[in-house]
Amino acid sequence: MITETSSRGDIGEISARRTESRDVSDIIGLFSNTTDVLFGRIDVVYLL
Repeated sequence: MITETSSRGDIGEISARRTESRDVSDIIGLFSNTTDVLFGRIDVVYLL
């Protein structure tokens, strides 16, 4: 776990773990028209 400070001065902790197949539905929920325009289509299986 690591502590980070944003440009606004907000402090937060970040922890990371490996992505698992059960995360796919949550990842897909993050997609929107805006993210599609910015990043294009993303193959979720490739992320895993």
